[in-house]
Amino acid sequence: MHHGSNAAYLDCNYGGVLIVFDRLFGTLRSELADEPVRYGLAHPLGTQNPLRLVFLPWWRLIVDMRAAGGVGGALRVALGRP
Repeated sequence: MHHGSNAAYLDCNYGGVLIVFDRLFGTLRSELADEPVRYGLAHPLGTQNPLRLVFLPWWRLIVDMRAAGGVGGALRVALGRP
């Protein structure tokens, strides 16, 4: 379910083989009965160019870090939750 693109399923179930890590960090989530999992990307990329597909998330991160307004904000953007 960590491949779900619904807002309710983002940033959860990363433990893979060891579910212990999800329990430790509070990221374990079961599928909700009223919201089925929608698999795929949360935001469409809009291109088929392989180089853009690889580097677009990095570019977005750099742009967001520059817009954060200072070193502390940039660190929060880079190390915080999406």
